[in-house]
Amino acid sequence: MDVSGRRGRGRGTTCVGLLVGALLLVGVVPAAASHDGTLDDGCPGPALPQAGFSDVGDGATHRATIDCLVWHGVTQGRSWARFDPGGEVRRDEMASFLARTMLRAGAQLPASPDNHFDDVPAASVHARSINQLAEVGVIEGTSQRRYSPDRLVSRAQAAALLVRAVEEVTGETLPRGASRFDDTDGSTHEVAIDQAAEAGLVQGVGDRRFAPSRASTRAQMASLLARLLDTFAERDLVVLPESWGVDAPPPALAAELVTDDVTNPAFVTAPAGDDRLFVVELGGRVRIVRDGAVLAMPFLDLSSQVSSGGEGGLFALAFHPDFADNGRFYVHYTDTAGDSRIDRFVVSADPDRAEVASRTAVLMLDQPASNHNGGMIEFGPDGMLYVALGDGGGGGDPFGNGQDASTLLGTILRLDVDVAGTGYRIPADNPYASGGRGAPEVWAYGLRNPWRFAWDVPTGHLYIADVGQSAREEVDIVPGRRGGLNFGWNTMEGSRCFEASTCDQSGLTLPVYEYGHDQGCSITGGFVYRGDDIPGLTGHYVFGDYCRGWVRSLHYDGDGADHVTTHDGVGAIGNVYSFGTDGAGELYVLTPQGVFRLVAAG
Repeated sequence: MDVSGRRGRGRGTTCVGLLVGALLLVGVVPAAASHDGTLDDGCPGPALPQAGFSDVGDGATHRATIDCLVWHGVTQGRSWARFDPGGEVRRDEMASFLARTMLRAGAQLPASPDNHFDDVPAASVHARSINQLAEVGVIEGTSQRRYSPDRLVSRAQAAALLVRAVEEVTGETLPRGASRFDDTDGSTHEVAIDQAAEAGLVQGVGDRRFAPSRASTRAQMASLLARLLDTFAERDLVVLPESWGVDAPPPALAAELVTDDVTNPAFVTAPAGDDRLFVVELGGRVRIVRDGAVLAMPFLDLSSQVSSGGEGGLFALAFHPDFADNGRFYVHYTDTAGDSRIDRFVVSADPDRAEVASRTAVLMLDQPASNHNGGMIEFGPDGMLYVALGDGGGGGDPFGNGQDASTLLGTILRLDVDVAGTGYRIPADNPYASGGRGAPEVWAYGLRNPWRFAWDVPTGHLYIADVGQSAREEVDIVPGRRGGLNFGWNTMEGSRCFEASTCDQSGLTLPVYEYGHDQGCSITGGFVYRGDDIPGLTGHYVFGDYCRGWVRSLHYDGDGADHVTTHDGVGAIGNVYSFGTDGAGELYVLTPQGVFRLVAAG
C-alpha cells in the first residue's frame, strides 16, 4: 500500500484514562504488553468471550486475538459462522479493520468524508472507512483517484498502516530504533517497519527476516490489530467493552413517565443517534414522541390491516442498520385473517411520516390458531433480520411444532432482507441452509412463544424470553454464532420435563434463568443495558413479568445467571407489556399506563 511520505496529524484524541480502573473493578490485573500476539492490555484473556467461529478451533494460534477483535467490534468474520483465518486481506477490508480499531481508541474520524477514489463505489461496505482514513492521511491510493480495493495487503504495508494509525490517534512520532531485519533494506516501507518493530507492533519471521512482500492472512492481521489495541491501551486510550466481569449487583432503578398519550404501547425503538421515540401501538399505529410530546400524525397507521384482538396486533418495528441512507424499516404484525406478516416500508420525504405506498411483503405465514404469535423482529450484529414466531397456539403445542425444525413456527428465523423486491434470501451460513432436518430460515427452535428477544452486540449473545405454559417462565441465550440450538419445548417447560416425570433431554439447551408461576405467569423480555446514564447497570439483562408487573435484572456470566435483582423501586406501573431502547441505548418499559424510562433511583 502506498503509504509513505505522510504522517498522522494527531487529531485531538481525548485520553479517557479508564482502562486500569475497569480492570481492577473486575479483579483482573493488566499484564505488561509483550506484543507477541497473546492477550495483553487491550485484550484481557481470562473472561474474554469466545467468538465461536467454526473454522477457528480452541487450539488455533490466533484464536485469542480473533476473539478479541470480535469482542471489540473490529470484525464479525467472513460470515456469521466463519472467520476464514487463512484468507488473505484486501486493501478495502484492511481499511475497515483499521478504522474500527482506531475508533476503539477514541479516534476522531470524519463522520461524512468526501469520496476520494473513483474505484470505491459508494455502496461498498468499506467505502466510509476508506474515505475516513484517506481524509486524515492514514491511507493513500495507488494513484491520484484510484484505491485498488481488491489488491492484497503485504506485511510491509500493514506495518506502515499500523504506524500511521498510532501517530494519527496519539499525535506522537514513533521512534525508528535499530534495523532488525536484513530483507527490508531499500523497501519503500523500511522506516515504518523499523518503527513498528521498535514499538512492538510487528515481528519478523525468523533469521532477521521480515518477508515484507508476503501477503498477510486474516489470522495474522488479527494479531497485528490486537497489538495495536495493546499500544493504545498502554496510553489509556481504550475503554474495554463492558461485556464481562460484572462483579456487583446493579443500582436501584426507578421509572419516570415519558408519556401516557398512547394506546396499548407494545414496543419502543429508535434509529441509533435519533432523539425521537417510535412507539408501536398494538392496534396498528406507530407514534412518534419528541421532547415528551406525541406528534399528532402517526409515523405509520396500519390499524385497518391489523388484527389486534387476543394475542394479535402490531408487535414490533426494526430499523435497517443503514436506515440513515436507505430509509428502510420493517414491521411484524398479524393481518385481518390472524396470520403473521413482515412488511418493509421506507420513510417519506417527511422524516416523521412513512411512505405507506412503499409497502413490500417480506414474509407471510399462516397461523393455525389465534395465540402464540411471537412478535419480535430485530437486526443482529451481522446485518441479518431475526424474527420470533410462536408454536402456532393452543395449549401444550397440539400441532407438534416446537420440536419440528422443519416448520417456521416455534422458532427464531434469520433472514437476509437486503433484496430489491419482495421476500428475502437465505443466509448461506444458516444452520439448515444446505438441507438437513430443518427449514433453511430457522436459526433456533424449540420455543413456545418468544414474545421478545434482544441482541447484546458486544458479546454477540441473543437473549430470548420464552413465555411458558402453566408452570415455568424462562430466559434462554444463544451464545454468539451458535445457530441450530433446540430450547426444548414441548419436551421441556423450562428445566422440567413437560407433563412427564422423565424425558430425553439430550441435545436440548436449557434456560439460563427461570421462575415459577408463584412469582408470575408471563415473562416479558427486555434488553441488556448498554446506555450511558446508569453505569452500574451495564451488562445486565432487564426483563419483567406481565401478570405481576415487576421488573428484574440479571447478569449472564457465560454459564448461568448471577446478580438477579428485583427492582421494587420501579413501583406499581402495571402489566409489563414490553421493553425498548432509544437511539442512545437508554431503556424503557411499556405498560397500559404508558411509556416509562428507567433511571437510577434517587
